[in-house]
Amino acid sequence: MGEWSRVADSGNCNVAKFCLSCGNRIYQYNPDQMEIVKLKLKPVDRELAAFFEPSVHIWTSQKVPWYVIPEGVEVFDANRV
Repeated sequence: MGEWSRVADSGNCNVAKFCLSCGNRIYQYNPDQMEIVKLKLKPVDRELAAFFEPSVHIWTSQKVPWYVIPEGVEVFDANRV
């Protein structure tokens, strides 16, 4: 598993873990907030995809115009924490 990190505009540190074979991010976290892990899963199995249905969308101010956010989820223009 690979890893990279950067400091966000907020000053928080973001650490991302990714697959060395394909480069997809698996999860990321802030070392100062270990109780929050942001999963970046991209399941290919339709049954598994339903298990990972999103409940929150963040950084919606940066989304592409053609993406429609599903109804019934919390929405934040920027980082929620």
